[in-house]
Amino acid sequence: MPDTPITASVICVTGDGPEALHGLLSRLKTQSIVQELELIIVAKPQLVASIEALDLQDFARFQVIGHDLSSSARARAEGIRAAQGAVVIFSEDHAFPLSDRWAERLVSHHAYAAAIGPVMRNANPRTAASWASLMIEYGMWMHAPKAEFVPYIAGHNSAYDREMLLTYGDDLANMLEAEWVLQNDLRKKGYKFWIDPEIEVAHMNYSFFRASLALHFAEGRMFAASRRETWSSLHRLAFAAAAPLIFVKRLISISWTAIRGGHGRELFRCFPHLAIFLAVSAAGEGVGYALGAGDSGHLFAEMEYQRWRNVYSDEAALQRAPAS
Repeated sequence: MPDTPITASVICVTGDGPEALHGLLSRLKTQSIVQELELIIVAKPQLVASIEALDLQDFARFQVIGHDLSSSARARAEGIRAAQGAVVIFSEDHAFPLSDRWAERLVSHHAYAAAIGPVMRNANPRTAASWASLMIEYGMWMHAPKAEFVPYIAGHNSAYDREMLLTYGDDLANMLEAEWVLQNDLRKKGYKFWIDPEIEVAHMNYSFFRASLALHFAEGRMFAASRRETWSSLHRLAFAAAAPLIFVKRLISISWTAIRGGHGRELFRCFPHLAIFLAVSAAGEGVGYALGAGDSGHLFAEMEYQRWRNVYSDEAALQRAPAS
């Protein structure tokens, strides 16, 4: 493609075929700065040709990179290294920008913040399981009264300074395994994060109870394994033993955040699911602190790539192209 100035690079990791990108691409193509965006899709090698056949000419530049997807963090790190934009925007094939100025606003805050995050909405609010999962994964960012600096921003859906991320070198993928770890380290180094309530992303969550249990156990174990990397054995065992306290703390914190953010009705509706999912996640954390990640990273990645299989068919249509 001809050389074109790149304002930002949007990076999406997908483990499914081109039809799973329909919802995201339809929203990216309407962005006010689409002609300044580079689109980087990291996919399983066998899917590269079919994704390259999609109509991606709206973007200033696009790349489809074949990569091992056993870890989505390693795949995203590969996308960051290939990117040409000064700003890299993480996106998911099951999370959809709600405004045509989504990318424009993310970029506009880059002058004074090293990373910028959106407010997260529920793309499929039908079930209690969906609301409980959204509160667990993104409850902190379901409400923002104003644009301001914040301690953390939403994982997998925020924008970062590319050069800042590249300073991690070969350790970049490890830092991306749990973005909480990355953001905690960046904050200690003096970097600032910004949230803008006019930047909204609708996230599609699991609709079904049983599938959600496996997702949250794997997520909890993977998070704990990433967090314990530099800890002593005694430190790890102490946190493993504290798993019940982690459950109580998170249940109180997430519930209070939901009420304060105006989601009390949704909390009341999904509270039993929320408590059970958090208990399972805490159990996963306990195992992760004690024994490490095991295959949780691979399991979690595969469940993320096949998210559309765990929602109702009309909800899956938010993401997938209609059958021809």
